[in-house]
Amino acid sequence: MRIVLLVVMWVCAYASFASAQPVPLLQSASPDVVVPGKVTEVTLAGENLLDTRDLLLERSSGVALTIVSEKPDARRIKVRLDVKGDAPRGEFTVRAATATGVSAPLSLTISDHPPIYEKEPNNSVGQSQPIDLPAIVVGAVHAQAETDLYKFSAPA
Repeated sequence: MRIVLLVVMWVCAYASFASAQPVPLLQSASPDVVVPGKVTEVTLAGENLLDTRDLLLERSSGVALTIVSEKPDARRIKVRLDVKGDAPRGEFTVRAATATGVSAPLSLTISDHPPIYEKEPNNSVGQSQPIDLPAIVVGAVHAQAETDLYKFSAPA
């Protein structure tokens, strides 16, 4: 009886593995901050995106999205985001939809403050990147235990 049960479990596990299709996965957006009243080209990166049929927006009043990729790519989709001037500020999400499923949501932000992108080198006090506040700083950690430094003026 134990052998029969093991064989049945193995067959079920193998059948589900063999028939499983990869679902899309959105991992990042560049840029991930958009400014109202502007049209911005954004690259969505991830996996299993080749057959993306649609991009679904959530919490996105005042945002229109158009796929503008010229050729199919399993790892990237270029989109044009048209953000109306009266669009609510804050986060909204996008999901990729294919015949095999829908991705988890990926967050983007609508802000009146355009993003300030990190400029290397900025890893020591002498190399601190100057920024004006208020600001949204967009950076990336390139190595384990990396430190990025910024300098700004603040009222006393």
